[in-house]
Amino acid sequence: MKILFFLFLINFVFSLPRFSIETGTSCMNCHVNPTGGGMRNDYGSNIYALEELTLKRLIKNADDMWDGYITDNFQIGGDFRIQLFDDGDDSRIFPMQSDFYGNLKLTKNTDLYFKVDSSPYRNNEFFILFKNVIDKIWIKLGKTLPAYGLKLDDHTSFIRGGNRTSITENSMDEGLFFDPLETGNPISIETGFKINRNLHFNLSLANGFISSNENEMLNSALSINYYKLFENFSFMGGMSYMKEKDISSLGIFYGVSIKDFTFSFELDQAKNWIDYNDSEAMYWQIVYKPIQGLHLIGKFDSFDRHIEYSSGRINRLSAGFEIYPLNILEIKFQIRKHYETGSDDGGSVYPDPDTIFDFNNEYLLQVHTWF
Repeated sequence: MKILFFLFLINFVFSLPRFSIETGTSCMNCHVNPTGGGMRNDYGSNIYALEELTLKRLIKNADDMWDGYITDNFQIGGDFRIQLFDDGDDSRIFPMQSDFYGNLKLTKNTDLYFKVDSSPYRNNEFFILFKNVIDKIWIKLGKTLPAYGLKLDDHTSFIRGGNRTSITENSMDEGLFFDPLETGNPISIETGFKINRNLHFNLSLANGFISSNENEMLNSALSINYYKLFENFSFMGGMSYMKEKDISSLGIFYGVSIKDFTFSFELDQAKNWIDYNDSEAMYWQIVYKPIQGLHLIGKFDSFDRHIEYSSGRINRLSAGFEIYPLNILEIKFQIRKHYETGSDDGGSVYPDPDTIFDFNNEYLLQVHTWF
């Protein structure tokens, strides 16, 4: 599957929503971008990554991290990933991500942000962010991705861009429209504000995102997010909506964290996405942390290209772990198995006797560092 080589060259990486679920706070607590992803702020780099992610017995080796500030007003950063992939037919090791960030504080409440993507796809991002315009309302202008659903760090999840492998004849059939090979970050106007302490609202208007038509104001998206930290657990939930011409998508998502377990879920239905039919994408993940710095992960992804048909649903089971030896180093390992539902199973995620099992296991080993 040589096309898989191109899959992992794509640079479409975000934040980890489960960290937001665990803390009961929004992504802006750790990232410069108020909708998450990209450059980390001081708290994300020097407090959360050190005190909450790093293996406890190695924290003493990771407490001298440079904060990225060149001057009092200008900060730089980066994300770099190398990945080894094997599916039994093909084995490769290659760069997955190479992003450089910069953030210039023009005033106390005004940031000029940019991301330079050094991959062949040049999926760059830049915007000017006005914070606390009126009572903590922020406005973002520039080239950036609309806020929608869980902004996962795995763009191969079906709720994002999908697999782009030869599992199906048409690679477009394997996920929603967040595919950087087909789309880039649109030019947009976005605003967000807190309805109250726990309820956040985002709205954006952009040129063509799904259809990549840069000359028309086509895309509108909104997202409502609720965050709450209780005494014994934390919760995050919300809904998103996106519309562009005849294509629309509605999604719900939520997550719960109790002690050492974190569960997250998203379900999306997209109208007129593939062949003018309705499609459905689903994702759930459970994470167990036996010790700080080690995360054991189980995931299920599903994509139904045409929900009115009883067959053709692509499913994927994944299991693996993430380990954080340092506050600037992550090592990730996953085993993934695909299967396709071959007959009507009543919508169950469990395979029935007619389910097709003819896909090789996939093994992924990824090393991620950042500053």
